[in-house]
Amino acid sequence: MKTDLRQEMAEMKTDLRQEMAEMETGLRQEIQETKTELRQEMAEMETGLRQEIQETKTELRQEMAERETGLRQEMAGRETGLRRDMAEMKAELRQEIRDGDAATRMILENEILPQIRIIAENHLDLSRKLDEIRAEMKKNELLPVRVSVLEKDVRKIKEKLAMSV
Repeated sequence: MKTDLRQEMAEMKTDLRQEMAEMETGLRQEIQETKTELRQEMAEMETGLRQEIQETKTELRQEMAERETGLRQEMAGRETGLRRDMAEMKAELRQEIRDGDAATRMILENEILPQIRIIAENHLDLSRKLDEIRAEMKKNELLPVRVSVLEKDVRKIKEKLAMSV
């Protein structure tokens, strides 16, 4: 009986080992199949995502190109408007300069030039008078010397008269 039990235990051990080996093989196969399925799903997902990314890139590039075109057109319109405004301002400024130049010429001709003529004439008159005064002063420069000589002569005459009296 002991032998039978041992033999039965040995067979059971063998059966269990075989069953475990079969289970291990089955599980390994199932794991391998799951890996393969997951890899396939990942590859499909990756392909789908790459395609979606590519489509998004294309859409974004197209949108960027449209916006760029719109912005360029807007900038061109603004540039044209600015150039027109600048041309108008330039024309207005030139007209203001012409008007100011004409007004300045009128003031110069009507007010300043006549006053300059008056000043020039008065300067000429003053210059002539100064020349006359200088000539008179030259004549009068010797007067103090003459007066001094005459005073001396008068003293001498007084002295002679005083001696003769």
